Amino acid sequence: RYRIAAGSASLAGLRTAVNAGVALTLRTARFAHSGIVEAPRQLGLPQVPLAEFAIRLRAGADGSAADLATLLSANLALSG
Repeated sequence: RYRIAAGSASLAGLRTAVNAGVALTLRTARFAHSGIVEAPRQLGLPQVPLAEFAIRLRAGADGSAADLATLLSANLALSG
């Protein structure tokens, strides 16, 4: 029922295909700007399950790794 209509190794290329109207993509809400919106329910696309991510930091990791883990945790968290 679905087929791959466009592919890209970069988000910029993917965004171009979506903006041109030749593709849909499953991305987080952060990707939706510059005219990209959530697909209308009328398309009958399946519900997307919630995703869970984990950041694992090994014991004794240096300060920059800990800083990166903190930054990712703070910026990837979704509310609601």
